[in-house]
Amino acid sequence: MDLIVGPQYDSGAWPDALAGRDAAEGVAVVGPLGLVSVLETRLGMAPQRHNQTHRIAQFQRGLKACDGSPEPFYSQSLKADAWSTARHLLAELDGLRMAGWDGSAETTGRLRELRDAARAAELSPGLAERIDAIGARIADWGLGGLSSLTLEAELRLWPSAWRRLFARLEEAGVRLIEQDGVLRGQGFPEGNSPAVRVLRTTSLEEAGELLASWLDTHPSPEDVVLLAESDGQSLDTALRRQGLPVTGQSARSAQRTALQLLPIGLALLWKPFSPSALIDLLTAPLSPIHPVLARHLLDALTAHPGLGGPRWEKALARCAEWAAGRENGRDLLEEVAFWTGLSRHDQRSPVDAGAVTAVCGRLSDWAGRMAAPDRADVLAAVSAMAGEMAETLALTGMDAVTKAQLSRILDSVVGGGVKGPERAEAAPWAVVSRPGQVRGPVGTLVWWNFSETQPPRLFLPWTGDERATLGRGGADLRDFDHARQMEVRSWKAPLRHAESVLLVLPDSVRGQAVAPHPLWDELTAALGEAVLEAGTIRAADVLLDPAPELLGCPLSLTDVRPGNPVAPLADWRLPQGPAARRPRESPSGLINFLGCPLSWFLKYILRIRPGNLAEPPEGGQLYGNFCHRLVELLVGEKTDWTPSEARARADRLFDALVAQMAAPLNEPGRETTLLVFREKALDAVECLFARILKAGLSIHASEQENVRRDQAGQEFVGYVDLVLKDGHGAEIPWDMKWSSTSRHRREEMEQGRALQLAAYCWLLGGDGKDAAYFMLNQRELISTDAPWAEERESVAADLPGLWTEALEAYHAGQASLDAGTCRARGLDTPDEAPGLAGLTVNCGFCDYAVLCGREHAE
Repeated sequence: MDLIVGPQYDSGAWPDALAGRDAAEGVAVVGPLGLVSVLETRLGMAPQRHNQTHRIAQFQRGLKACDGSPEPFYSQSLKADAWSTARHLLAELDGLRMAGWDGSAETTGRLRELRDAARAAELSPGLAERIDAIGARIADWGLGGLSSLTLEAELRLWPSAWRRLFARLEEAGVRLIEQDGVLRGQGFPEGNSPAVRVLRTTSLEEAGELLASWLDTHPSPEDVVLLAESDGQSLDTALRRQGLPVTGQSARSAQRTALQLLPIGLALLWKPFSPSALIDLLTAPLSPIHPVLARHLLDALTAHPGLGGPRWEKALARCAEWAAGRENGRDLLEEVAFWTGLSRHDQRSPVDAGAVTAVCGRLSDWAGRMAAPDRADVLAAVSAMAGEMAETLALTGMDAVTKAQLSRILDSVVGGGVKGPERAEAAPWAVVSRPGQVRGPVGTLVWWNFSETQPPRLFLPWTGDERATLGRGGADLRDFDHARQMEVRSWKAPLRHAESVLLVLPDSVRGQAVAPHPLWDELTAALGEAVLEAGTIRAADVLLDPAPELLGCPLSLTDVRPGNPVAPLADWRLPQGPAARRPRESPSGLINFLGCPLSWFLKYILRIRPGNLAEPPEGGQLYGNFCHRLVELLVGEKTDWTPSEARARADRLFDALVAQMAAPLNEPGRETTLLVFREKALDAVECLFARILKAGLSIHASEQENVRRDQAGQEFVGYVDLVLKDGHGAEIPWDMKWSSTSRHRREEMEQGRALQLAAYCWLLGGDGKDAAYFMLNQRELISTDAPWAEERESVAADLPGLWTEALEAYHAGQASLDAGTCRARGLDTPDEAPGLAGLTVNCGFCDYAVLCGREHAE
């Protein structure tokens, strides 16, 4: 067998072992890890699992075991951030071992402490240990079946561990060949320098469109090699749009939706409870909680973000009712109980490792049994990551872990995430992901995203004395310089083999300005700025050219003409005949209908809901819901509170109620917001009861359901915030509101648009004509001209007349639906608007503005 080895060949190389020849047995192109795997297999050695996350966990355990008196040099860092300290020091240790240091020689100070920690850790083999084990096995038993080993990088540039292995292979009879011309020589090729062209674009998306069109029309695509080292998804998107094979070089990402399940699940272990984390779990495309059950829970959380309140308990009851008739109903409810019932721990204290392991195990088991063939790869990654997280935590030896430590470990486990769903497809051109993978003749090389990259590390943390000690212990610290040289030479490999090179250089990537690749400076020095400028192609010039071409190939570009937006449609046709009616109409539904029949029809009849991008309420909506519930609880206990008693009792109820329906206010960093809101809520409660007392009214009920039919037989139902009674027993509705200003509610009363109050008066029966808004934030009453209202609070309003007008408009609108017409009132011009009950149309908060065309019209 003959092996060809290159430093960057583990993920492929061009050309491959055949290099255009007929198939031949026994020739392979491999990278360093591939070479280790081949040799371990041939020597009959058990494959070593090289899991760096597990090794970090082991090393952290070793560091802690050696952290005594006197304190080692890493002690304070270990106490502050154990995982990051272990990860950094292990990287240093692995680098030294690859350079030839094994710690066996006499040493002192930091090196001795590092060596002792490694011994205490009983580390799993790293790459250096695997290489040394192979060399030892060859020394003992020899090696057969390997004829030659061709190195496509200078032998002196390989780390010491590799050089020792190569020497051992030569002793075993393997012919070692140093290949010329791949990663040899420091300068640029002379005499046969490639033609270098630069494609300057504003973005990678623009570059992708041009490049895809160029590949589509190229007369010899088999002569093209694409070097896509990063951000290949933009190129793949353009190739897919042109109907061309994709490269499969989309970036790895930890943000793939399913991979967020593990971080979300672990976030639920901490208190205060995070509604946002649970909402993320419920809305994930792949979630451990069944979508139907998730919708019930989501409805509760987006109304009252917390656990244990009436909305939450009602949601759980609906879940149980839905699951009762299903064969796996008990299992589905167990998932709900697990994820919503996790014990939460103070973020300032460590969480028991067993709690973390339970979350990991639950998620891993779910992902393992989930039947979703189209998501099998992502689910496998979720299961593997959850299992690795639990195993890593066990290897650290910690019984409890802080939130910061857990976050660090999680970062290492998730790492770069997984690649996108695109897979490389067969194409006439070749694709490589590293510049050092170009190892033979290329016609045209396209270097995709020729922007800045992270160079190898330039700093070694060892003092002069420590370097001398390392040298006596067998370490060749020149290896670190050699690694930089090898990386820089790999950048030049495409230029040594290509007849022509096209460098795709964007101005920005993902909206961020980028600098050219570090090789740009050397190109400028070698070729001259004038040559590079003369060879620069600007995408804007190509796109504006009537006959666009790139590198001599005409491009199949089509002008995109501005299209007409969706034409707004004011009148929507329905099948003639009785339209669907709501058995019970609510005041809010009636207001919605009078404002826009189309919005009402889509929401209540067709039940078209917004997407699953949900978030807990904030601001006035959250504060208003909270105060409504607070007053309801107070009235439920008794109705004759004095203002001071009501405030004191509200203060005692406050904290438990926040946990049930305003949990976002408990989140770290919102302490001041919670404190301010607490005072405002208590002030509002005290002022409300004081104002009721001053008006000489008594409390009859809170959140009382009221049902009444009109003369046409339509049933209406409403829940009145506060039902009060005057001295004559007449019922008076007060509606509580929380907003930043009371001006809009006052204008509503003055302009005859207080339809909600009019509905409440009618629902309470009798001939009631008085009602009021109590503005909680301003502690202000806005009332009809009632005998108990002060002059500054009073507004002349005819609520019974308004309700009569509203009912007429409602039934007229329903008749229009029966006739087959549904109106989008947001598209009415001022002279067309019928002004139903004087209501204005508020399209800014409508979920259906895209459907009717109002959003396009704007």
